[in-house]
Order: sequence, then structure tokens, then C-alpha cells
Amino acid sequence: MAKINKKLADTSRLKYEDKYVNTRGKFDLNQLDRGSTRYSQSLDYSINIEKDEVIEFFDGTNFKKIKAPERIEIWPGRNPKDKKWIFTWSKEKVKWGIENGYIVFRKDKNGQWKVYYKGYELVDNCGKPRKRTIPYSTLILDYQNEFGTAEIQNFFGTKTFDYAKPSGLIKHILQITSNSESLILDFFAGSGTTAHAVIRLNKEDGGKRKFILIEMEDYFYTIIIPRIKKLSYSLNWKNGKPKTIDGTGIFFKYCELE
Repeated sequence: MAKINKKLADTSRLKYEDKYVNTRGKFDLNQLDRGSTRYSQSLDYSINIEKDEVIEFFDGTNFKKIKAPERIEIWPGRNPKDKKWIFTWSKEKVKWGIENGYIVFRKDKNGQWKVYYKGYELVDNCGKPRKRTIPYSTLILDYQNEFGTAEIQNFFGTKTFDYAKPSGLIKHILQITSNSESLILDFFAGSGTTAHAVIRLNKEDGGKRKFILIEMEDYFYTIIIPRIKKLSYSLNWKNGKPKTIDGTGIFFKYCELE
């Protein structure tokens, strides 16, 4: 069964924090109403706050609990007759959000009340733990074939293999489709790029991935095995010479079928 991973999302935009920061993480504010082509009557209602009812208020700098200075009535899109706007939360969930510190009120520059919800880093909008992740890009433009040729030249000091795949490309695919203890099988090993990618990725994330390579050409002996040996000593080569001694060492065995 194919496994598709996601990568951690950039959370640098989460700049606010409240008393729940240790359990919920930082948060950003999201407008609770939105324009939608799919109207829902159950999401078209007014949020009503009575005068002196306690709400969380944001003045543009600080968040604080205050007593509502007046009766507040907020419709999606600010207009009860506008059927192009809805709230993204149900009426019951908004009540829950107010009680549990997820809902924030503020005034815009015209003095009109608006309502927002907090998008926390460590929990979702139901208070359940989560990791903020996003899919890997399906359009890969960062790894040109020339990179693979350059890698081979740096390992051996000369161009010993045509059309080698860049190890960065295979590493990227492994990040999307494998876990830290996967067994990676390559039926057409070519220049050994898959082994290179597995070794690099294990070095980066402490994984314990293993690989099986299958190749029927003679460069199994002239390129693949020497490449793996070189990688066990160093991951960085230039013109056939190691630039660092940062290899992880490796134990591998091979067999020949007749």
C-alpha cells in the first residue's frame, strides 16, 4: 500500500500567545465568517452578546477579558439579508469556543464588531492534539538531471555513468513516501542513487531505513559498490576526493545470481 507523508508546515506566522500557550502553542486569528458559493441556513445566524457579558477582546495589540460595553449582534458578512456569507462554525460550536477561549471579538476601523477564532499550533479547532502539516509539492523542479551527473563526477573524478538521477530527487521522494524504518527496493539500481539517498536521509533524520538494489549490468561492481563504500566514509566528494569525513559507516552484502 502506498504511503504518502506530509511535511511540517511553516508556523512562523503564529505570533500570538495566551495563557494556554504551553498546551495549545501560539496562534493566529482567522475571521469566523466567509463568503461562500455554498449557502447553509444552519451557518447563517447572528452571534449575540449581551451588555456586560464577559468576552475576549483584542485591541490590535493585547488580548483581554472585558465586559461587553454594549449589546453586540454580528451576522456573517454583517448583513442578515446577504446569503453569500456564512459562519464557518455552528452556533453551538461558537458557544463552546467562547467558553473555552477560542473566540475573540474586536472592532474594525469603522467601529463595527467582528468575530475571530484562534488557530492554534498544537491543537485543532475542537481542542484535539494535532501537527500542522502540509502536502509535499507535486511539482518537483529543484533536482535537474545535471545534478546527478555532477554527483558521479565528484565521486569518481570522471564521468563514469550517463543520465544518473540526482540523489536529492530520490531523497525527496523517500521523504514523501517512506518512514524512518522502511525497506527501500530498487529493481533498476543504475548508479546506486537510491542507496545514496537512503544513506543521506538516514544521516539527516536519524532513520534506520534499509535498501535492496538489483542491477544486472557490470557497473554493479564498478560503480554501485564503490559508491556505497565512498558514502560510508564521506557524504561530500569533489573530483574523486573526500571533502569531509562525515560518513556513517555501513554494513552491506551482495550476491550474484546465475
